[in-house]
Amino acid sequence: MPLPELDVVFREFFVAYELLELALEEYYYDPDDGLELRPEVLERLEQSVADIEAGGKTYSIEEVFDESERA
Repeated sequence: MPLPELDVVFREFFVAYELLELALEEYYYDPDDGLELRPEVLERLEQSVADIEAGGKTYSIEEVFDESERA
């Protein structure tokens, strides 16, 4: 395909993609929007972050998966 034709095809694709993105934009929603965490959950989350920032151990997804398979 000659370069000018490729340029036209790319531009058409780009416009189509942009239109699709605009159409799907209104379908995005966050089901948790407006919900609040219970205080005890928020406290555990904040403690976990603090532990990690203080050098605490983290686990890879593979380690978590392996552990869940053993349970």
